[in-house]
Amino acid sequence: MLELTLRVALRNPLQHKLRSVLTLSGIVMAIQAFSQLGTIASAWYAGRLLVREHIAL
Repeated sequence: MLELTLRVALRNPLQHKLRSVLTLSGIVMAIQAFSQLGTIASAWYAGRLLVREHIAL
């Protein structure tokens, strides 16, 4: 049973290359976005976020 599951799991991404690449790139972009948002939020609350100009409308 495990052997069949591994065979199907390895064969399927090789047959659908575009879908696999798009899925992996989406996962990578999501991890990067959450990481950058976390960095910006921690800098904001620590008071280290630099603002070049402050314009109030």
